[in-house]
Amino acid sequence: MRCNHCGFEILDGSPVCPFCKMALRQGNTEVSNAYPEIREQFRRRKRILAAVLFFVIMVESILVLINVFTLEANPYPWSVLLGGILVFLFLCLWNIFRVRVGHIAKIYMQMGLFLLLLLFLDKMLGKHGVFIGYGLPILIDSFLVVILFCMLVNHKNYQNYILLQFFMVMFSAVTLLLMVTGVLKNQKLISTSLVASVLFFLGTVMLGHRKVRQELKRKFHI
Repeated sequence: MRCNHCGFEILDGSPVCPFCKMALRQGNTEVSNAYPEIREQFRRRKRILAAVLFFVIMVESILVLINVFTLEANPYPWSVLLGGILVFLFLCLWNIFRVRVGHIAKIYMQMGLFLLLLLFLDKMLGKHGVFIGYGLPILIDSFLVVILFCMLVNHKNYQNYILLQFFMVMFSAVTLLLMVTGVLKNQKLISTSLVASVLFFLGTVMLGHRKVRQELKRKFHI
């Protein structure tokens, strides 16, 4: 049986997809007692997110007050820096808890969050591209490992990740362009991430079965 939401193939009789946690159907019949359990999980996750958000707001309010009271001794707005990191951590938790999207969409979202964090740190700390220069290649390599892990876990439908691999190649090419134009300086890390993403993509296309090429044709309409 295959999940209609994320495409993950379930080999046992589980009533819930282990990847996206959506209730499954057997034929045209809903699995008995599956939806009440899922609804309770949704409520529990919402309560956890609400509690975490309140904690973030409370902590940031205290940090801002301390920063304001000590402004003469330390004029740097460190409370804004710590607040940005807290918001990033909350958004990561929110992204993990989302249930109406598949894990591939969550990977895209997580990459965007990390990219925003790197830009934020560069701006707040005045490093002029240091975090982006080191962080982008490491971010690309890290998500290549994540994609490989997902392909191994969901090996029956590994072709579903080919578009994500192509996106990583394009992302690596953008970092290379930024390096050529002088925006980024870390040549070794950027070159390594580009080579790794290209080899990963080519390896999947050349060594994969026909369904990989069919997936490429379907995605790019060729």
